[in-house]
Amino acid sequence: QRFERKRAEGKNVIMIHLGDHDPEGIDMTRDNEERLVKYSQGVATVTRIALTMAQVEEHNPPPNYAKASSSRFNGYVDNYGEECWELDALEPATLVDLIDSEIRKHVDMSIWQQTKDDEKHERRHLAAVYDHWEDIKDFLDPMI
Repeated sequence: QRFERKRAEGKNVIMIHLGDHDPEGIDMTRDNEERLVKYSQGVATVTRIALTMAQVEEHNPPPNYAKASSSRFNGYVDNYGEECWELDALEPATLVDLIDSEIRKHVDMSIWQQTKDDEKHERRHLAAVYDHWEDIKDFLDPMI
């Protein structure tokens, strides 16, 4: 429903997907895309940003063994071997950087900066209200 509302607003909807590099985690990207197309009645873009083999090679997380009981085991082993890796073995800061980098590809940075500037201005107002709360309360009390 959220995707439908955004499409109705003329927005391009994208799902950023992070998952384990194992038989189920790799297939989840495909599954997410199929479900979004089916249930949101439109084209959906699913971008897998982690965990990829390049990231496994770069960050060298500890390996596990793919579960032989998985229905996707043989296809996974044919492509990647019997070792698999958990997404949460990456440092949280690495995950934040991956997500931030992907989001920035899709954001109008001038609007983003204007919003940040507006929020900074509003925080100053809130801080001033906090600092002068007793005076504000005394001013408002006769009106209430």
